[in-house]
Amino acid sequence: MLRFPLLTLPSQFGPKDLPCELRTRSGYVCTVRALQKRDAPALAVFFRTHSRETLLRRYGYLPSDLTLERAADLVAIDETRQAALAITEGRGATKRIVAVGRFNAVDDRRSAEVALVVHEERRRTGMATVLLEALAAMARARGIERFTAQTLADNFEMLSIFIKHGGRVRTIEGTDGIEVVMPLAPDPSAGS
Repeated sequence: MLRFPLLTLPSQFGPKDLPCELRTRSGYVCTVRALQKRDAPALAVFFRTHSRETLLRRYGYLPSDLTLERAADLVAIDETRQAALAITEGRGATKRIVAVGRFNAVDDRRSAEVALVVHEERRRTGMATVLLEALAAMARARGIERFTAQTLADNFEMLSIFIKHGGRVRTIEGTDGIEVVMPLAPDPSAGS
């Protein structure tokens, strides 16, 4: 696993700041940006790098593959209801996706389901927190008041991130899943 100081978003980060290059004191550089239609092949490659454990923790089951067609569906978002971000590293031909986060507003458009996945080699680097905070800024700008998420009860790393961000947890009866509800604090710049 790569070791470096935790990544953080710039203070006063907002959706207008995307793409956003992040750099640590040790020299690691990555970019947070919106997923785009041209990212479908890279998203499929990212999926195929996941371990069995990652797939189970992210999806709750073992999906067989992410086809190029399904990847294209995932990057073709409805910007009034959804957002999808990637963290990429490398340049040119070596550029690769190392983390993905997305939200999808539910019918009332005050809530959105959020999901995150970080490559095993990049965990505990702050990437999930960066994605969650960037998605929260985007959601607040669209009037979304809370995120919901589901994860397995033993996914302590993800649960700790959600709880750190104000998430309240409850067991999903009859499963080994947990549902989390995270109120999104009002946008501090909205009152300006």
